[in-house]
Amino acid sequence: MNASTTEIAVDCLRANLSVVPIRTGTKLPDVPWKPLQSKRMTKNEANQVFVNGCNIALVGGAVSGNLEALDFDKSELFQPFLDTLESINADLRVKLRVHQSTPSGGFHILYRCTCAVGGNMKLAMSARYQDEAGKPRQDVFIETRGEGGYFLIAPSVVSPGKSYTLHGSLADLPVLSPEEHEVLLSLARSFDEGGQQAPQPPAGIESVTGDRPGDRFNRDNDWRQLLECEGWTFVKTVGKQQHWSRPGKTDGTTSATLNGQGLFCFSSSTPLPTQKPIDKFAFYTYYQFNGDFKAAAQSLKNSANSANSAFSANSAQLSQNQPSSASVSQHSAISVKTIGDDRSISKNVLSFIDSDPAPFAINDLYLELCARTLGEKKSIRNALQYQEKIGKISKIEGRRGHFEITEEEPASMDLLSASVDPYSILLPLDISKKVQVRPGSIILISGSTNAGKTVFLLNIVRNFLSSPTYVHTDLPLSNKLERKGLPPLVYLNSEMSSGELATRIKGFGEEPSSWVPYVKFIERTHSFDKLVDPDGVTFIDYLEVNEDFFNAGKFLADIHRKLQGGVAVVAMQKKQGNDYAKGGEMVNEKPRLVINLDKNEPHGFICKIAKAKEPVDFMHTIQGMERDYVISGLSEILPTSDWRFVKEPQRKQINQDYCRTNLPNRAKRDRIDYRTGEPLFMATPAPIYAEEGAL
Repeated sequence: MNASTTEIAVDCLRANLSVVPIRTGTKLPDVPWKPLQSKRMTKNEANQVFVNGCNIALVGGAVSGNLEALDFDKSELFQPFLDTLESINADLRVKLRVHQSTPSGGFHILYRCTCAVGGNMKLAMSARYQDEAGKPRQDVFIETRGEGGYFLIAPSVVSPGKSYTLHGSLADLPVLSPEEHEVLLSLARSFDEGGQQAPQPPAGIESVTGDRPGDRFNRDNDWRQLLECEGWTFVKTVGKQQHWSRPGKTDGTTSATLNGQGLFCFSSSTPLPTQKPIDKFAFYTYYQFNGDFKAAAQSLKNSANSANSAFSANSAQLSQNQPSSASVSQHSAISVKTIGDDRSISKNVLSFIDSDPAPFAINDLYLELCARTLGEKKSIRNALQYQEKIGKISKIEGRRGHFEITEEEPASMDLLSASVDPYSILLPLDISKKVQVRPGSIILISGSTNAGKTVFLLNIVRNFLSSPTYVHTDLPLSNKLERKGLPPLVYLNSEMSSGELATRIKGFGEEPSSWVPYVKFIERTHSFDKLVDPDGVTFIDYLEVNEDFFNAGKFLADIHRKLQGGVAVVAMQKKQGNDYAKGGEMVNEKPRLVINLDKNEPHGFICKIAKAKEPVDFMHTIQGMERDYVISGLSEILPTSDWRFVKEPQRKQINQDYCRTNLPNRAKRDRIDYRTGEPLFMATPAPIYAEEGAL
């Protein structure tokens, strides 16, 4: 065990993970470990301390690249947690591929984050109970091991026959975005049974029990009625949790879970907070009063006073029909459901109109705002009449109660000064010889996981930097190499850390300093359209759509609107074998060129032209053509076939030929021409040089 533990410790250090030797049979460090929280030991130090059969632990936090472990002490929650995550964010569920089982029957999920991770946190605990000695207790269900913490890993043995078992590779830990990390922790908190995450309204507003307006609201209203009133849809029940989809979702995925602790929302597309449970009164407050608990409480008090006055005036009549206590309870439950005064209704109507330019019916507003009384519906009609009067909306002739948004006078297209020349952009695999790209176009690269989307985009960047069009090689090499006419290049990166991106560039055999003077690298996970250079080339790696996939087409439309003389190259995730990226057919509306990348394991990859609006030769169809390729050790995209149309039976035969000839592996290993078997020349026409002094 000594040798294997030492080797594992060294492998962890190579993966930039800080390791700690653990005393045999315990979970206590065998050396002072505080220094290891900020600085990893060396290989020589590891060889000296990992001896005598000691166990091994990893240090969480920044020293290990923002490493964190999600620790499930209650094993029964592990599978329901994964099932719920599958419903909330299927891609994140797939991403969490590294986990380990513990000797006690628990589980660890291991990952890194692009953001800093916190210290050790207890996320879910049991309900409070008394142990055999009568002392109050709570068991920890789920917690984290992060900054300032450590956790044992395989093959550590804590007692005979009981060891840790690792599933996946520590050298291939997934890296989560801040948004993905938040989803993970929020979901873990939703399994809490101890009330430690219970909602806490502002002081002086409500309490858990009592007779204040919010307390009565919680008792008198039903969760299902509240949720359905706001357009939420019940999905399923998993364990003790109900799953609900937010308004606008039609794919049956989970936006929130509901259990005894309250409603946990995981979607940022609602008025609700996303990191804590809320009760019914809080749900009502966030939806109707934008989180103003005082205003919500006052509104409920006013409604209750009005209801009590009406009840007193009719008490004699009510007493003849049914018991007064039941009448009061029923009336109070109904009376508290209000959508606000005329002013707030007008504001909500305007917000509804501004949210979507599509035509709408007045009944859509009644449903959206939960208008039930005649007075509430009249207020909505009055607000619509005002918006019609000022010219913001107009009635649709022949359709009673339907309206459309009034558009401004459209601007005429300028055909006289418009450029008719295609955009000069060199795409891998000779795609540029097949299709033309015009200024103002989007090129969409839809790829399955690990199909080479980033390599594809970086190859296009490198083609710009090394193209003879921009590189002036007539200058002496001792001088600073100039690039004239190079368009602005912006690379928006949503997934990789700076270190990983630099490593990708080094994969081309170059230093990042040779790229940085000409490419503006920006970390970005949202609102990509705001950073698009209208007249440059903007690379988006990649356009994240983790929920509300129907919005993917809108995001691309927003990017398209920003383009003038430039081009945007956008990478998006898609499932293996699917024709469309996340978002379905709508994502292919705006792009003029759509390239699909799929894995063809173990024979490399397949590049398919899924859409080409302007082929070089209009007499020949290219949409649907495929070309096989591999990625060399220098991140070159090397073809292993011609462009052709391939059906499923032909694909099987092609792969059989690959097995026989071993062509993909030889092309990747030896950089040979797939047609002749001869070695290839350098793929780029000119080397890339750094600015003088940059190196």
